[in-house]
Amino acid sequence: MKLLAYKQYINLSFFALIFTENFKSKPGFSNKKPSAGKSRKGPCRTAVWARVRQQRYSAVIALHEQKLGEKMSEPALLVASEVYLKQGIHIGTKFKTKSMEPFIYKTRSDGLSVLNLEEIDKRIKTAVRFLASYEPEEILVCARRESGWKPAVMFKKATGSKAMIGRYTPGIMTNASLRDFVEAKVIIVTDPWTDRNAMDDAIKIGVLIVGLCDTNNITNKLELVIPCNNKGKKSLAIIFWLLAREYQKAKGKISKDDEFEYSLDDFIQE
Repeated sequence: MKLLAYKQYINLSFFALIFTENFKSKPGFSNKKPSAGKSRKGPCRTAVWARVRQQRYSAVIALHEQKLGEKMSEPALLVASEVYLKQGIHIGTKFKTKSMEPFIYKTRSDGLSVLNLEEIDKRIKTAVRFLASYEPEEILVCARRESGWKPAVMFKKATGSKAMIGRYTPGIMTNASLRDFVEAKVIIVTDPWTDRNAMDDAIKIGVLIVGLCDTNNITNKLELVIPCNNKGKKSLAIIFWLLAREYQKAKGKISKDDEFEYSLDDFIQE
């Protein structure tokens, strides 16, 4: 229907008027009618106009078809963009690393970098597909920063995974003799810098790492990056809420979004 509207909007008479005016000013095209008995040299003006109109018309229609096709093929976001924006998931820092530049949409006048919402959404979906290949008990969430404590605990509760909040004691994943020894095949860190001790242990034993990264993070030790504001409590809440909901769908525990029993507010650190 949209394409039909485009075609109806582009009226051939409109193009004819434009191209007539253009050709009037072209050398070799006179506005005077040829006198009787004299033959006109060159191509017929009417034929030229018709051919040009048709070419331009076809080009514009092709362009609209391409744009319409691209728009229709765009995957839907996991939540409305307004919801993402309200949680401040896209607000970065005044510092940006080389590895995070591909995820940055722009830099504001105040120096803050703004992350690309589509890239954030795309990476959350990729992370879900990755995590879905593991059982809940094989996933460990690490959150040193307080704003990530409740989202990590709620992710654990909603999925059945493991969570470690607060300070990570080196050796918890590598020393089986420790009382709080934990086994995992993949860990999610809320910040590669504050959770670097957990990352160091994971690297030693070959545990894969998913990292929530702000614009100032270095990503060379990560298997998968989820770009986001990893300091705000609301931003972390929506990240883990979506990861938990989509993980449950991927594992076949629920089939629809509204079947997920937890709300976004349940994941927000008070």
